[in-house]
Amino acid sequence: MKRTILKIKHYFKSKKVVLSLILFFTMILSGLCISVVSAYYNSSSTFSFLGTIIGDFASGDGDINVIVYVEGDSGRYNLIKSIPSYGYVLNTEKTSCDVDYTIVGSQIVLNTTTKTVCKFYYDKEMDPDIKAFVMLENDAGSYDYNGKSYLLSNTIPAYGYSYLEYKCDDEEANTTLTYNASTREITVSTTEQNVCYVYFENVINTNLVVNVYIEQEDSEAYLNVQTIPGHKEYVKSTTKTSYCEDSNGNSIDATITYENGELVVDSDSVGVCYVYLDLK
Repeated sequence: MKRTILKIKHYFKSKKVVLSLILFFTMILSGLCISVVSAYYNSSSTFSFLGTIIGDFASGDGDINVIVYVEGDSGRYNLIKSIPSYGYVLNTEKTSCDVDYTIVGSQIVLNTTTKTVCKFYYDKEMDPDIKAFVMLENDAGSYDYNGKSYLLSNTIPAYGYSYLEYKCDDEEANTTLTYNASTREITVSTTEQNVCYVYFENVINTNLVVNVYIEQEDSEAYLNVQTIPGHKEYVKSTTKTSYCEDSNGNSIDATITYENGELVVDSDSVGVCYVYLDLK
């Protein structure tokens, strides 16, 4: 973790006694400031790790396309399928879009009736007071925790992972972290600056491939997603039937539940499942 080093530069080259007095009072004031910050630092932040899935904003004809790039650790920009909602800021100089647009939360809204392609670039935010990272259990992961491998992720998948626990770097700090599965949000409250890791265990049924579809606002259409957008609550659809089938298209027995933001699909057969969620 980077630390900010404050350096006192000697701008005064007058008599030694004047310089000594200046440094003396500077140290007193610095001590007071540190005491005040330590005593009164109390912050609570809520992070959503799920953005709106992007793609064709038209009805599948590709008239309007949005492309999102995020800055990686190397400084290069990587193409992603979701709009980051934590840890990144929009780089307006690199972003290119020939039409008017607005960004509300994790949603990009375009105002156009013509064909267009917009490219949005997001830079990583450096050293915020509070950091929270999503860690997904994965055999190919490069991070070890309690004997299992984890992958660092900026999203929480729509299916196959369940919240396990969290761990913060400063264990002595008075820090609490809560996860709201219904809205896919993480809230960190702390009296000290801290970095926390939120662990999700892999609960994927390897017999099944699960496709998740969410209801679109002001529309009867459903959108296939990899992640369920945060800030909104969903329920299993009662108008659109969720089902599973084998490779021949025949129905197979399966239990599909979606409660409190947790999607569970269980079947002894091998097949593909289609799950439909409505806005609550």
